[in-house]
Amino acid sequence: MSKKALVLDDTEISRVTISAFLSVCGFEVETVANGFEGLKSLTNDKYDLIFSDLEMPIMGGFEFLKKVKNDPQNKEIPVIILTGIDGDEIAEKAKLLGASSYMNKPYNREKMIIALKSAGFNLAGF
Repeated sequence: MSKKALVLDDTEISRVTISAFLSVCGFEVETVANGFEGLKSLTNDKYDLIFSDLEMPIMGGFEFLKKVKNDPQNKEIPVIILTGIDGDEIAEKAKLLGASSYMNKPYNREKMIIALKSAGFNLAGF
């Protein structure tokens, strides 16, 4: 049975590139454009991993992260925050809210591998 990942980003190219990499890593991937759609997806399906951008319309990444971590059914899902906002205070806030990892855009293969490993995934062959 493959692992399932949910990717939240309002930028289509980010959704596509993250999905492609996660697929290579053995994940079945669903993508959505904001936190509100992400919460709807969580009511319909079970995920092993969430990648979330911070700056999205309707519901941003921090609000989404708070709701996930306050939900008994989803609080154990590792959440990796991905953002173009640089700064230690953003990374600290993400960790305080329960993010497993934090990654700045632009991202690359190495950053993705580090983030996945820090979220507890064993990536054989990487």
